[in-house]
Amino acid sequence: MSPNFTLLDQLYTQERLLNSGYTRTTMRRKLRTKELVSVLQGVYIAASVWDSFTPSLQVLARHTALALRDSTCVFCLSSAAFLYGLPLLHVPQNLHVLAGYSVRGAASDGVLEHTNDEAPTQVTVLRPNFRVTELSQTLLDCARTLPVLEGCALVDAALHRSNACTRRDFAAFAGESKFGGHPYCHACGCAQQLTLRKCGASAVG
Repeated sequence: MSPNFTLLDQLYTQERLLNSGYTRTTMRRKLRTKELVSVLQGVYIAASVWDSFTPSLQVLARHTALALRDSTCVFCLSSAAFLYGLPLLHVPQNLHVLAGYSVRGAASDGVLEHTNDEAPTQVTVLRPNFRVTELSQTLLDCARTLPVLEGCALVDAALHRSNACTRRDFAAFAGESKFGGHPYCHACGCAQQLTLRKCGASAVG
């Protein structure tokens, strides 16, 4: 799924609501009567709009709300894969971000922070306002943490996208990456399986 740019128009920070004429009392009343929905702490949406969203769009709204509330956060793992539009068996129920970047209200909002042993982290900015781990790192991280077949599907999808990630780029990144002193076994396995599948076919990248 590509980011829906109109989401930014549907989301309201507390500051935006106050500037539009709401009082804190009015906000509390509309939350109590369920006219407003709290997407994340400090970010709201009209209940009628929220209820019209598919589950995937609600997940996208939560990611958009976090990026709106905290423009310095960097999404990683399945959150980054979701924002790249890669095929996931299940949309991420939590918001996965890199530790060390500013994230407020993590515990109450389902935001999970992850440490990154690869330095330096390469950050890609996706429109309209998503900061995510670079695609090769995202693929390696997902292949390390997801079931092998799902990890392979993500890598395969990225390799088939034009101007996304070439087989050579991914293989080089996988070969250089380490986790706890050992290679990313699942990710390297994905690259190996994909390479074997392509034997006799035109090379990608």
